[in-house]
Amino acid sequence: MDDLRRFAINCTTIQFLWIQAQARDACGTVHTQELKATTVVGMTIEEASAKIRTGPPRDDEGDYDLPVWAGVIPLRQVFGDPVPDPHLCEDTKLPLHVTTLVPGADFSAIMTLLAKSR
Repeated sequence: MDDLRRFAINCTTIQFLWIQAQARDACGTVHTQELKATTVVGMTIEEASAKIRTGPPRDDEGDYDLPVWAGVIPLRQVFGDPVPDPHLCEDTKLPLHVTTLVPGADFSAIMTLLAKSR
């Protein structure tokens, strides 16, 4: 089970940080304590559906006469500024694979680019 969990963590980390070739080397291997503190969930998806659209809502004409707000509230995940571990050595610099994650960059867009570049 630990081997499977280690494999899943490595795959996820490598895919996420694959932005630069040196990312895997910079991250190192998963240590026993990290492994114990991490839960990996796996499942088989036999059937799925999603409601996906762009643009404003498309309500029935009669609904527009109702005093009810309708619209879209966008939801995005973005990268923030890197926060260093307070225990780092003073001269430890941000590695290239971290500096590439520009604060404010859209997470979904970065993951899509990574998937296409593999």
